[in-house]
Amino acid sequence: MGRPLWSYYIPLLYTYFSRLKTVTGGAAFLSVDAVMLVLVLSVGYGENPVVVVLMEVGFWSLYEIGYLINDLADAGEDRRIPASVSARLRMPPFCAWRISIFLLIVALCSIFEGRSFGLSYGAVSALVLALLIFHSSGTVRERRFGSVLTFTVLATYKYLPVMVPVVGWHEGMRLAATLFFSLGLSRVTAYTLRKYGPPDIAKDGSRYELIVQIACLTAFTPVILLAFYGDRPDHVSGPIVAWTYSGIIALIRYVGRWLRAPVAERAG
Repeated sequence: MGRPLWSYYIPLLYTYFSRLKTVTGGAAFLSVDAVMLVLVLSVGYGENPVVVVLMEVGFWSLYEIGYLINDLADAGEDRRIPASVSARLRMPPFCAWRISIFLLIVALCSIFEGRSFGLSYGAVSALVLALLIFHSSGTVRERRFGSVLTFTVLATYKYLPVMVPVVGWHEGMRLAATLFFSLGLSRVTAYTLRKYGPPDIAKDGSRYELIVQIACLTAFTPVILLAFYGDRPDHVSGPIVAWTYSGIIALIRYVGRWLRAPVAERAG
């Protein structure tokens, strides 16, 4: 029995149904895309974790509008939810629910953290959403590897709406660069393989994503330590918190894949 259509209108459930799909997928999303930012901004910069969680809820609710637009553009490829579901959703109420929640959280941030905080959160979130919509456009899709380019930009800057209001543009860019090499580059690799790789490789994109992530974490750890260790003596370095957490999650994923693999495959 399929899910009722109304459930797709509930903010954040569209992301779960169309991309995460399982409890395991939801847990992976929370551990990487949600918990990491809470840890980085609270441990590294002293931000109230409740504020960070609220910002994430608002941003991901707004970002789902871009997901639906992207899914409608992808309808013929049948890679995510069935085309009939995305095509049957009415865009006005779908957007209205998400924009309302987002604006409410912008208002709360402005009240409790200051007007400039709320405005920067709202503006950067809107810019990232616009980039996702552009990524889904025919202008990009008509050009070979155009979507890889825009996906790379999204993988680099997607977390800025939550980071910039807290740490500013300069520190936000340093964090964005750290997250790209610890997480984003591997996602770009998996996306490129899914889009343009041979079928036997494309179907196992998550495996290659993990390989690239571990390779990046191993290769660039000395660079991260030299660049960020001790740069803020009164605080734990935010980029190092992000790098360390990404390494722990990658190790857990690797061990999990190893334990699920057949004994013969583990033996080599």
